[in-house]
Amino acid sequence: MSWRVNQSQSAILVVDVQEKILPAMKGADALLGPIVTLLKAAGILEVPVYLSEQYPQGLGRTVSQIAETAQAVKTFEKTTFSAGSFAEEIDQKTIILAGIETHICLRQTAYDLRAAGKTVVILADATASRREENHRIAMQELHTDNFLISSVEALLFEWVGDSQHEKFKEISELIKTSA
Repeated sequence: MSWRVNQSQSAILVVDVQEKILPAMKGADALLGPIVTLLKAAGILEVPVYLSEQYPQGLGRTVSQIAETAQAVKTFEKTTFSAGSFAEEIDQKTIILAGIETHICLRQTAYDLRAAGKTVVILADATASRREENHRIAMQELHTDNFLISSVEALLFEWVGDSQHEKFKEISELIKTSA
């Protein structure tokens, strides 16, 4: 599927990257880097960021690396697996999804956001599940159902679009230092 994502129409939703869940994820350490890069770029490009937390009383808050980097507009607490019920609180048309777990909360959120009329972009390198097989199956399903799937780096260069963009050098440097 061919696609273009406009930065001014985008918001980021980081789903459930919490203290007691993250350590159980396959590749948990590798997951944080792309999400932090995405959030730093969001600050540079003034893209709104939202966080969701699944039952934070039991599973803890968003991990500090993300919470401290995100200039979050709002944190949604939930007990449902999907964070899609918060779609009406996000003004932007395109929602960029990152977080965990791909096959449960992220997947259900993507479908609910689409049902609410949002365009959804899922960042494959900024999502994870406890088992790689579950992540892979969910990504295949989402791809088959025509969700836009990309990577953090591809999205950031999509947003700036041109080496003449006023923030290109900052974004380019951010990507170089995060590699």
